[in-house]
Order: sequence, then structure tokens, then C-alpha cells
Amino acid sequence: MPFTLLGSLLRGTDWSQVTEYLSPVFFQVVPPLAMAGQVSTLAADFVNKHKFAKLCGDLGPALAQMHLPAPVPPGGHAFAPMSKLDQSVAKERGDLLLKLYFWQLLKAPTVILDLRQAAFCAASGPNDETIWQPQPLFITYEPAFLSGLRDLYLGFYLDDMARFDRALAALELRHAKQLFLMHFGEGQSDQRFELAEFRSTFHRVFLACKDGKSRIHPNFLGVGAGLFCLYEHLEKLGGRYDVRAAFAAANGAA
Repeated sequence: MPFTLLGSLLRGTDWSQVTEYLSPVFFQVVPPLAMAGQVSTLAADFVNKHKFAKLCGDLGPALAQMHLPAPVPPGGHAFAPMSKLDQSVAKERGDLLLKLYFWQLLKAPTVILDLRQAAFCAASGPNDETIWQPQPLFITYEPAFLSGLRDLYLGFYLDDMARFDRALAALELRHAKQLFLMHFGEGQSDQRFELAEFRSTFHRVFLACKDGKSRIHPNFLGVGAGLFCLYEHLEKLGGRYDVRAAFAAANGAA
């Protein structure tokens, strides 16, 4: 049922591809009523223009301090499609994108999930400024879930395996520890992003959770959608990225 609800929400939009990359097994390890509630919240927020505009305004100043693009609500700016980027500019865009992903994860309770290539455009004008104009897909993580999610990343990237293990236990991901180590650990300073690999890894993660009879928090829907957007954009940019450096930059921000 939740998978059907999500498909109905996204059908006919640029987001319909998300359902192709979220493993169906995911919807078997999340309590159905909880997942239905999460999808309903995402759907209600998607059409709440005032709430999204306020969120963009709240995030903007802090992102600007980090020299990251502040989000602009749809229709809030004159945009031109981005032309194909040369290799050096594409690398800069990818590094910026990773910092933006990690900054939101580590510093903001409410996360804008739309990091797709289509959400980044060139403003009309002499400066050709890159603007982030995301669609209003966003999620406010529950505090306990967000704490565990942050500890998962902090434990790994700060080389604190005790913290990493506690986070896995809190998120009921103990059975997928080796898969997460593989996901995080391969080529941290020289990583390529491919959607097919993302789908394969997380399909196996949720299979391991199913076999271990874990029950996954519905907020993982937001994590999956956000990672899909990140991978989609970075795959199109191509190249390899220093993920650990991007995490350190975001974590060191005030």
C-alpha cells in the first residue's frame, strides 16, 4: 500500500524515477502504517508553498556563509537551463553538491531532498550565477532517528567504530554492517557515483534487514530519496570525488 501511495504521488512527474531505484524490499521492512503516514506528510508538504518558502528562507543565510547555494522556491527566479559543464567546472559542482548534502545532514533538522541536476540552473544575467531551485520535497527527521543517522556518518568518517556500531543498533541496521562499511569505505577520496550501484547496495541492505527481522524507521524514505538525487546528479557530472574531504568541510562548519 505505501509503495502504491508513493507511486501515485510521483507518477507523471520528474520524481517518478525515484520509485524505480527504491528497492521494493524497503517497503517490506518498514511498518505499513508508519510508512503511509510518512508518504502522506511528504505529499502534504509538497503542495505547501508557504512552508517551503519559509524553509528556504531559514536555510539560506547559513548556506551562504558556507559558500553554498541558498535554495530558491520554484518560480522565485528567472532561470536558464544549465549548459554542459567542462570537466573542471563539473568537478567543482560535484564537490559543492557533496558539501551541501553533508551540511544539511549534519546541521539542519529539516532537509531539502532535491539535489537533482535539474534543480541547479544558471540565473539570467551577466554573472551566470548557479542557483539551486529545488522542488518542494523535504523532510523533518524525527530527533532520535536524526541522531542515529548523524552518528552513523560521524562514526565512520571520524574513525569512531564504537559510535558507528551504536548508530547501526539504534537504526536497526546491525545486520547490514558489512554492507554499510563497503558503501562508505570504497574509494572515499576517489569515489565515482552510479545509480545502479546505489540501488544494488541498498537493495542488499534491506534484504539483510528483512532476513534479520529488523523494522526500519519510515524516515529512511527521505534518506533514500535524498541519496537518489545526489547519485543522479553526480552520475551525470561524471568524474571522481573526495567524499571524506567534503564531509570534513561540512562537519567543520559552525
